[in-house]
Amino acid sequence: MKKYLLFITILPALLFATGCNRNQLPAWKEGYLDIHSINTGRGECTFYILPDGTTMLIDAGEFSTNTNVHPLVPQKPDSLTRPSATYARYIKHFLPRQAQGAIDYVLLTHFHMDHMGRIEADYATHPEGNYVKTGLSALCEEIPYRKVVDRIWPDYDSVRNEIGGKEGLANWKKYMDFGVSEGKIKAERFEIGSSSQFVLSHHPERYPSFRIQNQASNGWFWDGEKAVDAFDGKIRRENASSCCLLLSYGDFDWYAGGDCADRKIEVPIARSVGRRIEAMKSNHHLSWHTMDTLTLAVLQPRVIVSQSFYSHQPDVPVLETNIYSDKAYTGDKSLYFTNIHPYTLEVMPSLAEKAASLSGHVVIRVAPGGKSFKVYILKDTDFSFEIKSVSDTYTCQ
Repeated sequence: MKKYLLFITILPALLFATGCNRNQLPAWKEGYLDIHSINTGRGECTFYILPDGTTMLIDAGEFSTNTNVHPLVPQKPDSLTRPSATYARYIKHFLPRQAQGAIDYVLLTHFHMDHMGRIEADYATHPEGNYVKTGLSALCEEIPYRKVVDRIWPDYDSVRNEIGGKEGLANWKKYMDFGVSEGKIKAERFEIGSSSQFVLSHHPERYPSFRIQNQASNGWFWDGEKAVDAFDGKIRRENASSCCLLLSYGDFDWYAGGDCADRKIEVPIARSVGRRIEAMKSNHHLSWHTMDTLTLAVLQPRVIVSQSFYSHQPDVPVLETNIYSDKAYTGDKSLYFTNIHPYTLEVMPSLAEKAASLSGHVVIRVAPGGKSFKVYILKDTDFSFEIKSVSDTYTCQ
């Protein structure tokens, strides 16, 4: 009887130690692909664990004060925890042993505060680099980066940045210059058309079907043979300059296009992809005039993940006219939101039933070989990262 009672007492500890707690996402294993959309309500951040344990981070935005006219959702997990600290704690929790405490690739899609971080009055300045530690430049204090890629390095003087101000871009330049000069990071410019800039670092020979194709950057897109200027040399806004890529693993395809929502380039990128995909990050947080019907007609994503923080993310007309109507395509349309502002539900009450999820960290876990995947929603109001819900299995087509 005593042995039985002892077993009952230590069982929870054993389950936790072995990663078998039913309330926790099972630990990543080699062969799986994980895509974590981390929610803070104050920026966009996506963490990837690739099939051999190679790690990748796309964006890590951060801001505290609200200078936007649009109402914000509540900050997660609370108003006192900086977004960069939340990203660090989340990534450390899920970082595989193969990573050896560092992130292999970091991609900054474009130079806006919700993707790289904004300068706030109470954010500390690096004593040697003289840059403000915010977003990506703060997160690296907790988790080192091996390679950092952005759309224009090192030619930052050519950037026209109309949102977030020149201060944010100048701060990023200081961070990159310091990191490179000190040998802390390797820096590269995003190479349009390349499928060798982001490669598996440990055992690429085991996963020949894995590939990351660089689709677009700086207003140019890859048409399959060459880079094409979608704006014919005319000035384009920063969002339309976003770095965009297509990740493929077996039959699974994932498209991540930053905030590239201008139809002049959004549609050509979709046509260059040229096939139905399994899942994608929403273009520009599903704000106004995004996810054009011509884009959707080509990509026909079964799952759309949207990291949102303002009351117009998502824009209800975009949902009603472009996505949930049959105008672009029919079939599966599962939308997973990290946040939804109450205003959106007032305007579109049916979204509560239509959406697959309205809040939480969103994790796509692709099975070995890319034949199927599931979507997990994790608790974002504390650091337990408990599973709130899990989807049925999606079979890749």
